[in-house]
Amino acid sequence: MGSPPLSQFVGKCLRILKDENIIVVSYSDTAMNHHGYIYQACNFIYTGATAARTDKYTAKGKHSRHYKNEEQNGYRKVRSSKHRYVYFCTKDKKLKSKWEQALRYKPQKYPKGDNNPDYKLGDYLQDKIIKA
Repeated sequence: MGSPPLSQFVGKCLRILKDENIIVVSYSDTAMNHHGYIYQACNFIYTGATAARTDKYTAKGKHSRHYKNEEQNGYRKVRSSKHRYVYFCTKDKKLKSKWEQALRYKPQKYPKGDNNPDYKLGDYLQDKIIKA
């Protein structure tokens, strides 16, 4: 049995990007009970989880960088913790080593657990809004 189609697709994309000498950073959402298994299957480096936090909330749903202060209504939108993965797209072993040494976060063991059994592709979390 071969690799699942999604990991094959991501793997092919990463191989193509190796000619570009770039770093790919991707996240999996803990609130959706995701662990980043696709990134693990593609040998991304797991660098831990981000902290849960809040962003300023506007009724029109604009990102906090794209509104005027008078549009801020005293509410904040909760942002869940995300698992953070890094992949070095390069064929240059010296460059990859340089990037690994400069990595801000220490590599960690992959998170494990059951993915959300009720998850359906395209599902979104309901916004959680709190009073600031």
